[in-house]
Amino acid sequence: MEKKLKRKVGEYRSEVEQLTAKLAKRKKGDHSSVRKGKEAIRAMGEMKVEHEKEMEAVRSKLSDQEKEMEALKEKLRLSDEQNMTLSRSVNSLEERILKAADEKKAWSVCKDNYDKALEAGEKVMDQLRLFNEEAEKDRDRLVTSIIPSTVYKLLKSVEFLQPLGDMESLLYNSAYHDGLVAGWKAKEEGKKLGEVDGYNIKATEEYEAGAKKWDNTTYEFLEKFKGMAGKPVKEVEELLPSSVLPS
Repeated sequence: MEKKLKRKVGEYRSEVEQLTAKLAKRKKGDHSSVRKGKEAIRAMGEMKVEHEKEMEAVRSKLSDQEKEMEALKEKLRLSDEQNMTLSRSVNSLEERILKAADEKKAWSVCKDNYDKALEAGEKVMDQLRLFNEEAEKDRDRLVTSIIPSTVYKLLKSVEFLQPLGDMESLLYNSAYHDGLVAGWKAKEEGKKLGEVDGYNIKATEEYEAGAKKWDNTTYEFLEKFKGMAGKPVKEVEELLPSSVLPS
């Protein structure tokens, strides 16, 4: 717009110069020409005034446009700042998204490790439960069967009965010897058999009954012991004399 205005001003200036030159040539002519020249100059002056008004209007318009341009630049600047702010916000959001993705990935890894550890722990617990069940079964078998059977086997074993039988034979021989001595002494003293101390006509019968009872003997302790399946060890220990427990 300013270039166009300058071009018009140049054209007007050129016309004025041409008219001035013509006027100078006609100064030697008649007054009519002078008058016409003056009128032309006056017209040109008026035209110049009009052009100046037009130029002023153009300048004013240019000023307004410049103000609008500045306002637009300010808006653009603010828009750029907003864009920069928005860009920073977007970048920050992208960083948070990336960080959240990393955290999610790390959490996923932790969760996988936790799941694996939990699975391993469950397997261990299953093994421990199985071991505990087997241990309970073994303990019950030990209490209800193995230990009582061991004791019965011990009582019926050759290692136990042989020394017991030997002691019984020695006891029998000793008693037989003592009986002979006592009988011989009683005879010398003139006593009858029934008058001898310790004489018992039922001794053999009583002995045989005692031997039979021995063979059929049951042990109350072992019967109680067999009934301790599933009981705490402390209750089992209470059945035993304190003298046989480890200190």
